[in-house]
Amino acid sequence: MAITLQWSDDYCIDAEIDREHKRLFALANTVFALIDAKSQASELKDTIRALYEYLGSHFANEERLMRKIEFSDLDRHAARHREIVARMNRIVTSCRTLDQLNSQLRHLMLDWVVTHILRHDRAIALSRQRSARLPANAGMEPGRG
Repeated sequence: MAITLQWSDDYCIDAEIDREHKRLFALANTVFALIDAKSQASELKDTIRALYEYLGSHFANEERLMRKIEFSDLDRHAARHREIVARMNRIVTSCRTLDQLNSQLRHLMLDWVVTHILRHDRAIALSRQRSARLPANAGMEPGRG
């Protein structure tokens, strides 16, 4: 069953993060296309490796943004990132057939898109919007400045 991850404005978080999410969608779609086409293992392996590496750098950038905006749920969000990476590791090391790899990777990527981006990453955007509305001196004690 061929599927393609499609970008939607519902996923928008931050211009840089959105570019990275779009790149991850493209890499995931390339992996799915290679699996569907039963491509050579080396090409598939290289693309999965690129997806994995890009996922790691994306998560690091996202966590930098969360620190910058003092996101209150940073620790739990970073733990979710580690779990996604761990799940991907388990999938890549445990799948014995292309069909199994296809199914497991699709499930992970759809879960990442639907759950992680739409729920958890959207919380970053909402937090960022709230902090942007605070006056510059919010939280400062009177008479200090």
